[in-house]
Amino acid sequence: PVTGAIEVVHGDVWTAFDADPKALLLHGVTYGQPAAQGFAATVLQRVGPQARLAHVPALPGEVAVVSSRILAGVSQRNYGKADARLIEEVVKRACAVARHRKASALLMPCIGAGLGRLSQEDALNAIARGAVDVDVPVRVFLLVDMPPTGD
Repeated sequence: PVTGAIEVVHGDVWTAFDADPKALLLHGVTYGQPAAQGFAATVLQRVGPQARLAHVPALPGEVAVVSSRILAGVSQRNYGKADARLIEEVVKRACAVARHRKASALLMPCIGAGLGRLSQEDALNAIARGAVDVDVPVRVFLLVDMPPTGD
């Protein structure tokens, strides 16, 4: 079971993001990959060219601001299976940004459970470990109940 200070929401993260002008959105990207895939491709479509990987931090585990309310974290070293420790670090850093900016909430998809091929439970647990001791609500959005993909 998932433990920690996160709220799991079944719904559309963009609807929640658009409805709350003080919320920040975090998404994961793959280290060193110029092409946006998965949720990052959706961010690129919504935000435009400034969300390209050139604006994303170079090192795994780091977080960058790609627009006034959207953060990108390098949560995967290469295409393949996501790294739960990197997800945890990215969430921890994004929570610090949200706290500093006095955000109403930190919203995100289930980072690592899509193209990162972690099971939904493993990805949620990594997010929860990164969201300890935060005073900003952390909401993880699940669009569908994904089948387990872990090995």
